[in-house]
Amino acid sequence: MTAAKQTKDGAKADNVAAIAEETTKTAKTPVAPPKFKITKHVTLGQLKLSINKPAFVKITAAMYEGKKVENSKYDGLPTIMEVIDLMTGQPMETVVNTVLASTFDEEYPEAGYVGKTFQITKLPKVGEKKYHPFEVLEIELEG
Repeated sequence: MTAAKQTKDGAKADNVAAIAEETTKTAKTPVAPPKFKITKHVTLGQLKLSINKPAFVKITAAMYEGKKVENSKYDGLPTIMEVIDLMTGQPMETVVNTVLASTFDEEYPEAGYVGKTFQITKLPKVGEKKYHPFEVLEIELEG
């Protein structure tokens, strides 16, 4: 579209302002989203604990048994922990293996880990052992 516009009497006028005004009238006015607060995260993202990659989390609920996973190579129900990923601020859930669950249960009886912040690092397997050890550090946020 050129800036030249045909007027009623046939004369051409370079009227950019008139074109802009016409476009504004026909364009839909954007609608602002309503103001709200989230009351519950119904679904949570999955935080995967990777080898030698620390995860910084705040634990928000006691560990619980999840649902049976079809075609899983593991027997039994997975143990789930709900956390806030401190790097993103997003609520997440992570599958907790037996070693990590035992660490929390032994060091923090009666779910004493809830509300605390941690750096959790999954470490490589040692020797012929079939499991991964974990480094668990309770941390305090600054500021």
